[in-house]
Amino acid sequence: MKRKITLIFGMVLAMAVLSYAEIKQVSANDIQKITGGKNFTASTRTVDGKTFYELKNQDGKVAGYLFDTGDFVNDVKGFNGPIRMLVYVSADGVLRNFQVIKSSDTPQYLNKVIQQKDRYLNKDIFQPGIANTDAVTGATYSSKGIAKTLEKAGAAFGKLIGTPSKQTPVADLPSTSGADAAAVNNPPPGGSRDIDAKQYSALIKEKRLSDKPSMYAEPAK
Repeated sequence: MKRKITLIFGMVLAMAVLSYAEIKQVSANDIQKITGGKNFTASTRTVDGKTFYELKNQDGKVAGYLFDTGDFVNDVKGFNGPIRMLVYVSADGVLRNFQVIKSSDTPQYLNKVIQQKDRYLNKDIFQPGIANTDAVTGATYSSKGIAKTLEKAGAAFGKLIGTPSKQTPVADLPSTSGADAAAVNNPPPGGSRDIDAKQYSALIKEKRLSDKPSMYAEPAK
């Protein structure tokens, strides 16, 4: 079941109260506000019982999503309990904006975090890392609660919609020849061989090869 709302900057749109438990009281104006007035078409989607918005641009391509963190995590706490947020991410998981929709934390502390929300934005929440963002001075528990909620909910949402792995396949790594690529996938037992230096470094970084000298006695330099 889908409900579409065309968002046009500057137009006053009526409240669209959804019948889904996962996202309540979200209006077209709310969507427009959190996306910065983008001219998106928003459609609700439900996957595994969880409802979220899929945002498409004028070309009909998916440009991002809106989801409720409460659908994915409720065991992370701020100072006085969970902090529930409406989150706007790009199609590849980059955090563009968020707004708190339910919290028991003291407003003055929560507001300190919101005033510095830029420290969380433009980070990939489909991957680990945002929970390590430095806490806001004077609002440590609230800021850590928000960061951890974003990380855990972001990972769960990414898994729900089936985001592809961002690791670079071996076949896409730089190679000097087809024979080199085959050798990387099927290294000979023992002995040594030369491979492209950039490829060698990339494979180690991707944790696909060991950097121990005993494995490759004479790596290319």
